[in-house]
Amino acid sequence: MSRILSTTLPNIIQTAQQTFLKNGVVVIPTDTVYGVSVRYDKAEAIEKLYELKNRGKEKALPILIGALDQLEFVAREIPPAAQRLIQAFWPGGLTIILPKKLNLPKNLSDYDTVGIRMPNHEFVLQLMQQCGPLATTSANISGGANPTSIADVLKQLEYGVDLYLDDGPTAGDVPSTVVDCSAKEIKILREGVIPSSEIFKVLK
Repeated sequence: MSRILSTTLPNIIQTAQQTFLKNGVVVIPTDTVYGVSVRYDKAEAIEKLYELKNRGKEKALPILIGALDQLEFVAREIPPAAQRLIQAFWPGGLTIILPKKLNLPKNLSDYDTVGIRMPNHEFVLQLMQQCGPLATTSANISGGANPTSIADVLKQLEYGVDLYLDDGPTAGDVPSTVVDCSAKEIKILREGVIPSSEIFKVLK
């Protein structure tokens, strides 16, 4: 049975943490759109997330972190270009593709890389500082409309979610920009809330 709880409730982070530890699926607010999350290191929960979203395994799951020191759990290295982008845009709407730690669950990403982001959302940062990094993607069926409220999420993911964390409407409706910093040539894989012109301005 799914629960919809406000982010303002006492002990809500502890409730979410218990759900994550039991391989649960949790819908969370972010600074862009609502996301659907599981623990980054639980392969069984990751499998649930792919099935829930009807998401192809060729689409790796990105990871949200709550503090810079959590990068060491998920990234093998952070090239200088990535360091500059982190300094300029985190926390915020930028997902950076980096070489992944080799001990991450295989079903998180079929590739040697993983997308990582630190969202600019106080509640979610606090949540991850206590719960650890979260494998998170937009809370919709793959290819569906980006959800900016719990009502939007329920239209697409009614079944299969264990806990909804309701924080009201999100501040934005555009997903993060995705930049690949895993190779020598920096590539913008998706232009989102941060324009590519701003990215290249920092890299120059």
